[in-house]
Amino acid sequence: QEKTLIEVKESSERQEEALVDVKDVMELSQALAIVKMACERRDGSDLSQRKALETLVANESSFPGADFSGVSIRNANLPNTDFSDGRFHFTSFEKSQLPGANFSNSDLRFSDAKGANFSGANMYNGYAPFFEAPGAKFAGASLRACNFYGANLRGADLSKADLTGASFALADLRDADLRGADLTRTHFVGALLSGAKLKGAKFKSTNMLAAALDPDLLTGTQRAGTCRHRPQEGKRVRVDIAERWPSNKFSSGYQYDDLLDYFSYAYKIMPSGLNDTSLPLCTTSGKSARGFNAAYPCGIGMNLDRVYLSKKRRRDEVMHRVKNLSLRMNEERKGAKLFTGTGKQQKLWMKEIMNNSKKAKPIAGPYLTSEQTLLLLLSNNVLEMSNQNWLSLARHRLRFEKKIREEYDNLYHRHTRWRPFFPETDVQLSELPSKEVEGLYKKWTKLRLRNIENHLIFKPIFQFSTDEETKNKTLLLRKYTSQTAEGLSVSTSWKGSKSDVKTIVGDLDRTIFAPVRLPRLGPTILVFPKVYTNYNFAVPDARLNNISQRNLDLEIDLKIDKIKSLPGTEGVVLIFVTPKQTRLYNKEKLVHRGMLTNI
Repeated sequence: QEKTLIEVKESSERQEEALVDVKDVMELSQALAIVKMACERRDGSDLSQRKALETLVANESSFPGADFSGVSIRNANLPNTDFSDGRFHFTSFEKSQLPGANFSNSDLRFSDAKGANFSGANMYNGYAPFFEAPGAKFAGASLRACNFYGANLRGADLSKADLTGASFALADLRDADLRGADLTRTHFVGALLSGAKLKGAKFKSTNMLAAALDPDLLTGTQRAGTCRHRPQEGKRVRVDIAERWPSNKFSSGYQYDDLLDYFSYAYKIMPSGLNDTSLPLCTTSGKSARGFNAAYPCGIGMNLDRVYLSKKRRRDEVMHRVKNLSLRMNEERKGAKLFTGTGKQQKLWMKEIMNNSKKAKPIAGPYLTSEQTLLLLLSNNVLEMSNQNWLSLARHRLRFEKKIREEYDNLYHRHTRWRPFFPETDVQLSELPSKEVEGLYKKWTKLRLRNIENHLIFKPIFQFSTDEETKNKTLLLRKYTSQTAEGLSVSTSWKGSKSDVKTIVGDLDRTIFAPVRLPRLGPTILVFPKVYTNYNFAVPDARLNNISQRNLDLEIDLKIDKIKSLPGTEGVVLIFVTPKQTRLYNKEKLVHRGMLTNI
């Protein structure tokens, strides 16, 4: 009898467990149905999806790649939940508890997270422009490479958060807590930071251009870690937002309308301080945050889907947030102290330029460049020092040096006779005292006039021809258009009158336009003893084994016989030359040398 009672009791317990299992299945099924309905409606209504999500999370559900756009997840308790790679356009997380949640690679544009708790969350590579999260908690969270363009994070707790490479361009961070945060390579371009707590925050290559913050509030170590990226253009903010909906009208499968087409606020935002040059230039990438480029910090463009934008007056909400951005940038920045540097970098630049202006010793032969032509014409009294635009000439030299650094592996000795004049950094004349630079460049030019020789080194354009019997190669000189190291081209057409030139040189086929350009002067023309295109250079085939033709450079020494200026023909200058030794290079290696022949 006792054994029977035990068996009955065990059977009863199994039945109770079965009933609990059935109840759980029903709850999970109902929860899934509620969440599905909320995601279909996308109108922010309350269908008990908060409780449904909590039920699913309690049963170890996760949501990677899910689309919760337009869904309300207010007041939810969803710790450590996986929302990675998700879409949360206009999602509301207001006052939700999301500590340790994973939002990596998620899109949170125009989301609302007032008072929400993201402490310890992972938002790596997130995209959150116009994110509305005043008073939210991100303590200890990872916001690496996240884009918070124009976000409202006023009073937010970002203490000990990892903000490496993140962008807060034009964001509101007033009274935010950034104590102990890692701000390495973080972008605060145009951000409002007044009242922010920054004790112990790590500044390293931190872009503070036009940020509204008193620099005296930082320690010396923190200030030393600040810098700026240089905006290329677009100092006025440009916000492009398009409404998108499915359509068969176009191959993309979508149609678009400009949501801000008639909204003037989007084009009136112009934060002050973007022209400031007192901070040193950042040496790190300006593209660390998702969808952000420090070269164009004020611009952003995005699409918003009609399926949720047409509900709950969300078009008006877009206008409201862009208008608030406009007010913050134009009104609330007024009177705010902007973050500035000491101008130390500019002083170092000028010191280096001053030292370089005293160095006029040649490092190579007289390569035919605009600058070398200027020196030649000055030394032969064809031009006068007093008639030159020295600032324009200095600007051209700066562009030339930058091109050699970036495109020609810093090989100055293969493109110019002279060592660099400007510092080998991303310097611009607009950031230097122009009168001082102008005077130093003129002084440097005078010194270099002492080392002018009566010849030039010309790099012609050529094409290959092969002898069928000997298989030897012949390089034929041609008048093709091609860019030089200066970024100039060899012209193939006449500018101005030919008659005066023809009277002097006879056969115009002896001439070629030199790839040079000088202010207030017409074309410079090289005049050869014979027809230019009949010149060629023979190279034994064995010398060209396993060599790519694209790596070859031909150099011709040109002896200058005389220089004649024709003021009546738009400032044309004729340089009569005789070709001497010719050299063929494979990059830096000499392949063959000899003399030109003329067929």
